[in-house]
Amino acid sequence: MARRNLLLFVLFVSLTFIYIGCEEANPLGAGGSSEALDQAHGSWEFDDGTSVVLAVDSDGETNSRDFYVDLEKETNIYHIEGSGTLEGNTITGTYTYTTTERNLGSLRATSDESLEISITLEQEGENVTVSCTGEGPLADETFQGGSEPTYTSADLYGDWLFPDGTIFSVGTYDDGSENNATIHIVPRGNWDDRYTGLGVLNSETYTGTYYHPSTDSSGSNITIHYSFSGSWLNIGADASSGPFATNPQYDQGIKTRDE
Repeated sequence: MARRNLLLFVLFVSLTFIYIGCEEANPLGAGGSSEALDQAHGSWEFDDGTSVVLAVDSDGETNSRDFYVDLEKETNIYHIEGSGTLEGNTITGTYTYTTTERNLGSLRATSDESLEISITLEQEGENVTVSCTGEGPLADETFQGGSEPTYTSADLYGDWLFPDGTIFSVGTYDDGSENNATIHIVPRGNWDDRYTGLGVLNSETYTGTYYHPSTDSSGSNITIHYSFSGSWLNIGADASSGPFATNPQYDQGIKTRDE
């Protein structure tokens, strides 16, 4: 009886470790090069100038992803936007694109239909490899040596997308004053409900006023604290009144557009 109980105990422990190992396995490669890679929500830059951004789809299922790729081929730069479903380490979906001529910056073409694509992410040491199969300019493309960008306050300018769909946009405002900047905060991507502000951008904070263009012309004081974690932006708002007086925190924002 004691021998049988011992065997049952050993079997139970073995199955427990197997279960835990399966639960903690990283679908995007052993160990993962970053938390952003583990979640397939982040941005990577490659030696050839290509950039790849993956974003959790706030209106979709847990495994839905939007993706953005800037790719240079010959004299053209392709600006690609698409969406798909994440299974394991592969996103399968469709995309459209526009192109601009590298030297002239003029619009050359726009895709008239959605093109099918599969995008596979793999870890190679400290870097990421992205392999594509499908149609259009991404067909049979492989990008190697991808790494998360290192951001500073100077990189805050542009558009940032958070997992709940909120957009935080920072732009320059040149009136002769140092570090002046405009902001737009768009809750859950609803531009009809956006808030606009003007203030001063410092190394860790933005301080100024904000207002709703349709309902509030006077504005309220606001301070936004920000920090970077890998390719992610984290912000916290502290306002004298209005919806941001509740000190909301937004984490894991990814950059979708440079100013």
